[in-house]
Amino acid sequence: MLNFVAKPLFLMVALIVLMPTVQAASCGSGSARAVVDSLMNMDAARAEWSIDSWATQEGDNPLLDFYRAMTVMVTAFNNDAVGAAKRPYEDKALKLLKRAIKHAQRKIDNGSDDPQIRYALGASQAYKAGIHQARGQKFKAYDLGYAGRETLRQLIEDYPDMEDAYLPLGLYEYFLGSSSETKGLGAKMMDLSGDRQLGLEYLERAVQFAPEVAPEAARVLLMETGLEESEMCRYRELADEMHTTYPTNNLFAMNARIIALQCRLAERENGYVAPTAGIYLNRGCRE
Repeated sequence: MLNFVAKPLFLMVALIVLMPTVQAASCGSGSARAVVDSLMNMDAARAEWSIDSWATQEGDNPLLDFYRAMTVMVTAFNNDAVGAAKRPYEDKALKLLKRAIKHAQRKIDNGSDDPQIRYALGASQAYKAGIHQARGQKFKAYDLGYAGRETLRQLIEDYPDMEDAYLPLGLYEYFLGSSSETKGLGAKMMDLSGDRQLGLEYLERAVQFAPEVAPEAARVLLMETGLEESEMCRYRELADEMHTTYPTNNLFAMNARIIALQCRLAERENGYVAPTAGIYLNRGCRE
């Protein structure tokens, strides 16, 4: 899997995962979901085509540069770029995210209260913070991470049904709440502590209700949270669904098998596993 870092202070996970060919079924997916599906399929070329098509309709949308940055990171993963070889991709992604932030902020300063614009600002700040954190640039990461979380918190306060925002907010809360780096006085003074349980709740909400980013929220829950085996059993059905939805993806197939095995072993050893949460993947529906 492609992470900016392993369980960092701001773990903003790039939109990645699947092998090409299979697309998730939808019920009226928007332009962003088409891009996300391509990125989830690791099909950067298809993602670029979808972004270009989207741009002909909404060329002034700062989310275009946000998803262009995600496409760059997927391309790096496809090219097996690590270490120094990955840096040019990160540099390009940072430039795109910086442009998205400036673009969104300019619209907001000019009076826009469009929740999509505010989401573009918060999400771009979050992912830019993740790249800086991976590079060890903690102060830049802290500054951007704090700004991104405040942007997204205010967004869901004003628009609680802006479901896509719960993915980056869930990442903030869960990984900040799980990190030893955020337990000190300095982190608390900067409001960098998180709430692990709230993070899980936000991620689960994004899986069920976010029309654009639900698949990535599901991937994070299944592959990034590092829950104990007995607790991971909450997501057995979701793991099976992701495998069924993307049957050619070996990662999801392996994940579903591993979770099923872990649950059987945990139940045999402990006599208890968490009951399934009954969480199912949003298919691009706006309810």
